[in-house]
Amino acid sequence: MSISRRDFLQLSSAGLITLACPFTGMSFSKPSQKKYLFLIELSGGNDGINTLIPLSQFNEIKKMRPNSFLNETLFKNTFYSNSGQEIAFNPYLSDLASLHSQGNLIPILGIGVKDSQSSLSHFHQIKTWEKGSSVHSHQGWISEVHNHFQLNHTGPLGTVLGSNEHGVLSGQENKSLVINQLQSFLKFQKQIKELPPQHMDPKLRELNKFIADLDLSFDSLSDLNKVEFNDTKFSQDIKTALSLISNKETHIPVFKIKTGGFDTHKELLTRHQGLMTNLNDGLKSLVDGLKALGIFEDSLIMTYSEFGRRAYENNSNGNDHGTSGVQFLIGGSLSKKVFGHYPDITKWDKRKNIETNLDFRKIYASILNDFLEVDLMTSTPLIADRYHLLKEYYDNTYSLT
Repeated sequence: MSISRRDFLQLSSAGLITLACPFTGMSFSKPSQKKYLFLIELSGGNDGINTLIPLSQFNEIKKMRPNSFLNETLFKNTFYSNSGQEIAFNPYLSDLASLHSQGNLIPILGIGVKDSQSSLSHFHQIKTWEKGSSVHSHQGWISEVHNHFQLNHTGPLGTVLGSNEHGVLSGQENKSLVINQLQSFLKFQKQIKELPPQHMDPKLRELNKFIADLDLSFDSLSDLNKVEFNDTKFSQDIKTALSLISNKETHIPVFKIKTGGFDTHKELLTRHQGLMTNLNDGLKSLVDGLKALGIFEDSLIMTYSEFGRRAYENNSNGNDHGTSGVQFLIGGSLSKKVFGHYPDITKWDKRKNIETNLDFRKIYASILNDFLEVDLMTSTPLIADRYHLLKEYYDNTYSLT
């Protein structure tokens, strides 16, 4: 049996792509400390107002969303922003609320893309988040950092689950795995194992061996036996990520996991309950798994979505594409309680969107500088139009340490 290089690369949608070569220079990890970054895409544009609810503005919410506001008697877990605003967690995010009370979760308020007012299309805005700039290039922001700083890492740079798109890893297709459907990947792995060891392309031989040696059977994952995973694709993708991490032969520092359904143009209240439940349960499984593997202190989880949604409901009891939203940072070594502040939801721009007061690249800068230890402050030269790498975006207010 043989697989041509062309056929081999076309199978990426089933699950492959890569093996990295050694790099020199700065590193994603110290010799004794491996880091793990999880980027969780909430695909479709998550509604921030029903995710983290500003209680001082709840009367306005009820007026603007007469058919899609949450029952305030369900608000059990609240926190205060730096400006003294009381914010309630969505009642179906109880485990995330517990992580916040333990100091392991930072709510991010009023976050969005501050320099991109021309489009609220899904395609344009998700590329902006994943490229790290409204000036789109073929590089994802993780790839851009890797290429610019020549990070010292052997093995795959990252893994994408739940999608065929490399996204943040675009430009590193030969150094990242893509596993959209696990069963398809396992069939592909079986083909790889049947290849003769003397493949004509040395680079593919190395890659073949890596894929063939991956153990995704879960039979030997005793550390994860007590972690609960439900049957949703999001939860199963998280289980796959944890199984890859448990493989001691390699270190994959970046995982991008996509979960969809957040484009709530209709029936916001009913649909969002299921979305929040799925998000809560999946992230709890991820955190529990990281703790079971003993690496929660060295891990960071960030959720992101292409945009928020408008404050007022539409004629279908849903809401349309907006700007400002909320997101989460989760990790075992965080030191802050909240980032940003809630905008006034009654003040709209000319397009009827609420204010974005925190640019997403400030959070990227904190991840790079504080977690991945890529020194933005002293590194030169900087990449001219890759805004997330400009040291001006680093703000001590949003330091993770």
